[in-house]
Amino acid sequence: MKNFVRGINFGTGFRLTRDGAEVTRLEYTSQTDPRGSIPKWIINLLSTTTAPKSVASLQKVGVLIALR
Repeated sequence: MKNFVRGINFGTGFRLTRDGAEVTRLEYTSQTDPRGSIPKWIINLLSTTTAPKSVASLQKVGVLIALR
């Protein structure tokens, strides 16, 4: 809805760093304020399931690209 803010994302990003000759490390960082009265356990549950799924998807794509 217009003029309605549910949450604020202060920053989200990925960082790739080389960790050895054939290893690349992927780090995912997100800082958000969901606002409202969402229980902490729901936020913790979502952050521990959604982020790993996103990283797993990126890993699959990376593997596919590396095989080309």
